[in-house]
Amino acid sequence: MPDPHHDLNSLLDAEHNALLSGDYAILAKLSSRKFALLENEAVFADLAQSGELRRKLDRNQTLLAMAISGVRSARGDIDAIEGQRGGFQAYDKYGGRNVVGGAPSGFERKV
Repeated sequence: MPDPHHDLNSLLDAEHNALLSGDYAILAKLSSRKFALLENEAVFADLAQSGELRRKLDRNQTLLAMAISGVRSARGDIDAIEGQRGGFQAYDKYGGRNVVGGAPSGFERKV
């Protein structure tokens, strides 16, 4: 007989590993199973009593929020780079700013 508590515990561990490795394709597959398990009244009741399941859910929720934030930030950086014709600023290994790329100046000197 399946044990929904054990199934959810295993699923949360798999979700945690997928979040840490950045395997978002697996996260999509796990989410439907996770919602189905959480709809089970026995599992839902276990959440109130099981500190371990609650900690794992909270841990994964925090990691997922951080991953979403990182993807949004990266997307914003890409948009900013694509929108700048004059190049973009990057930092060198000493912490100094450098302009990377950009349109060539109108004056070109040939040697």
